[in-house]
Amino acid sequence: VLGRPPSDEAVQELNREVEFTIMNDETTGEVAFQVDDYLISPRQVGSYIVNHLVQITKEFLGHDNVKSAVLAVPAKFDALQRQRTMEAFKEAGLTIARVLE
Repeated sequence: VLGRPPSDEAVQELNREVEFTIMNDETTGEVAFQVDDYLISPRQVGSYIVNHLVQITKEFLGHDNVKSAVLAVPAKFDALQRQRTMEAFKEAGLTIARVLE
């Protein structure tokens, strides 16, 4: 649902499958997940996941010199979906070296 509008069919389908509420964030006009009293954007979720993967990578490599990434996105992603994915990586503290489709 990253970068998709709340009215998108995939967002509506996911809303029927999950226990939390998927809603329209009035401040951004984009999808947000309501968990308890918190609104979390799909970009924030992506950032948390990327941050966790970076931590695992740092432990595996044995150093903290993980600062950039090559980002691979599905070819069917539109410009907004690519942009939101890049924002999630940047929010996790990474520089995007290159974007591959």
